[in-house]
Amino acid sequence: MFNPEEFEKWREMLRNDDDHFVEELDTALHRLFPDGFESLENMQTLAPEGWDKSPLVAVFHPSFEQVYEEAVRMQQNMSAFGRKKDEPPPAPPTREDVAKLYEPSPLEPELELREIVGKCLWDIISDNHDVFDADGHEIDFGSFRFAGGVIADHLNRRLGDRQYDYMSFYMGTAWGSGRADFSPVYRLIFSRMKGLGWDWVYHFPRLRLVNLRPLKEALDAEKPQDFEQYDPAAAIEQAQQDEQRDQEVAEFQEKLDEDYREAISESLDRRPPATVQAYSDVYDNFPRGWPPVPEED
Repeated sequence: MFNPEEFEKWREMLRNDDDHFVEELDTALHRLFPDGFESLENMQTLAPEGWDKSPLVAVFHPSFEQVYEEAVRMQQNMSAFGRKKDEPPPAPPTREDVAKLYEPSPLEPELELREIVGKCLWDIISDNHDVFDADGHEIDFGSFRFAGGVIADHLNRRLGDRQYDYMSFYMGTAWGSGRADFSPVYRLIFSRMKGLGWDWVYHFPRLRLVNLRPLKEALDAEKPQDFEQYDPAAAIEQAQQDEQRDQEVAEFQEKLDEDYREAISESLDRRPPATVQAYSDVYDNFPRGWPPVPEED
């Protein structure tokens, strides 16, 4: 739910400390990768036999079979929305349909490595997880969108050109899920973090609703009041509508919380996420936050 005090702290930070805040984060990323995301050392670590032989190549250059399977899966997912229960699903795309659109592209090793490392980095420094420096101070990369922008701006400064924006890294590797195993990249990042004395705290994914009505009321309260236009009946009706919406939000949040608890229970019977396993491989123990337990509100 909306917290007015947290909102004021956030607004004050944007007003006074944004440039300094971004500069600190940019410095942190430079310390993590002083020679760049696509450095020769990173290339040799992740693709010792050459980029063309690396499994990571599939992220940007999927095989025809991968593209075909993705097309079928996407069509199935999209057709499930809005279709009646007794309505048959549309026919999946044929191999001939996909072949007309499939066109292999040339390798761009440095660019592809840079972007893969950037997306894997987002998975670690964002996605609700926490990063701490050697002194135990949190390196706060901000919201999902802000973290993507920090990575993009860092790379743009290195390149001397605006090639990226926050959408280039927003949501990390979710866009390429299933095309390749990103574990080696996660291990590379955690190895560099460990070398700097940094640590990482895992947070199990959780959806929360944000009720913006208190924010609107706070902003409206700052406006001059026109008491001549005040309508008691309309105010009562609005209050009833607000109460109903608040109840609906609370009920939906409870459903999300129930799903969250069930997901945690199910996760304990599966292999840890790739980020958690990579951390364990590097630090020789699981991160704080794993195994997950439901967070108290």
